[in-house]
Amino acid sequence: MNSAKKLFLLALVAFSIVLSGCSLQQDSSPKYVFYFIGDGMGVQHITATQAYLAHQQKTEGNVELSFTDFPTVGLAETYSQNRYITGSAAAGTALATGHKTSVNTIGLNYNHTDSLFSIAHFAQKSGYKVGVATTVSIDHATPAAFYAHQQSRNMYHEIGHDLVSASYDFYAGGGFKDPVGDESKAPRGDVFLRADSLGFVFTNQFKIPEKLHSNQKSIVYTHPKPASGASFKYHIDNKPDDPSLAQAVKLGIDVLTNPNGFLYVIEGGKIDWAAHDNDAATVVHEVISLSDAVSVALDFYQKHPNETLIVVTADHETGGFSVGNAA
Repeated sequence: MNSAKKLFLLALVAFSIVLSGCSLQQDSSPKYVFYFIGDGMGVQHITATQAYLAHQQKTEGNVELSFTDFPTVGLAETYSQNRYITGSAAAGTALATGHKTSVNTIGLNYNHTDSLFSIAHFAQKSGYKVGVATTVSIDHATPAAFYAHQQSRNMYHEIGHDLVSASYDFYAGGGFKDPVGDESKAPRGDVFLRADSLGFVFTNQFKIPEKLHSNQKSIVYTHPKPASGASFKYHIDNKPDDPSLAQAVKLGIDVLTNPNGFLYVIEGGKIDWAAHDNDAATVVHEVISLSDAVSVALDFYQKHPNETLIVVTADHETGGFSVGNAA
């Protein structure tokens, strides 16, 4: 067995132990792995969402989300290598690679002297298909941690080219923040043009022709009418025909499902944005959006219960959210 596959299987064993109650044998490796990340989502964000749903349903206590009754629950320390309060780049890199790094760093060690490779990288090397989806831009910090290696999360153009170089099977998000770049500093040119020349397929539709499923280099879904920051709209603002994270998850499953298995990384990226704005209602609806997306994975799990692992986590908490009563 090659070293890449050994490292990936070790990571899967660790995941399996974390969620050992999900019908997986602890000495087996799951074939289909979903890795959900609620960016900026803390315990109180989840509790507030449960309380909101209970109020909506006129019931006492909390209403379970799709992932709150999973058999195993844990907590993580999120501090970065060089700062107690972390950020999405460092935290995303830790979630992706298992190594802490410095704030704003993507896929490199803390002093930028060595690359850190993600579980997605090793999954691809081991023959798994790989997908990365998010509600923010595809080149944003958390998704980038699974394929990019840059000194700053703000190097969006370079991160976009790292995405193309990684050539995972599926990407989804609002779009790209800087696909063109500064010509004097970007010798590889437009991200879209380079990706197109390498056989990437870009779409803003959730139905992909069957012939593309077997012939594509990579399929990239981008929002047809992205909101600011090349993102999906906030879930609270969505109209019935607006794209959702749950739909992106469904599309990714269609693209990724194959006999060798897949690793699918999915981020609810705008929980963090709403929490930065101290907008409790929008936070709650972003958590609902993530829960809906996890429900899609649970539907898949029901069809493959002995081969599927679902992990739901967060990179850090944002906003100092608390739940209380003024009475």
